[in-house]
Amino acid sequence: MFIEVSSKFVALRDTDDLSRFHVEVPADMTLDGIDSALRAANLGRVNETGTAIKIKELRARVGEGTEPQCVALDEMIAYATVNGWVSSDGGDLSAHIIRNEPKK
Repeated sequence: MFIEVSSKFVALRDTDDLSRFHVEVPADMTLDGIDSALRAANLGRVNETGTAIKIKELRARVGEGTEPQCVALDEMIAYATVNGWVSSDGGDLSAHIIRNEPKK
């Protein structure tokens, strides 16, 4: 699963694949632009290591899918917690930023 961010939208993609999690942006998008888009979507923010995605919002959006997806998300968050990718208060999930190069 990943979050696709652009200047026009923020969308959750590949929710069936919970073996990965990141934020994808255009190569030329600034950190301020990414931060603004995530905040406007009420999904998270940019932090010192990449992004901090609100687990509550992520659950709500994945929860629109099937029960197996919700269980798989719980398992992904548990794995992330063990690996130190969840904030100490349990509210945010870390996600690195992948910059997509323009297609030639």
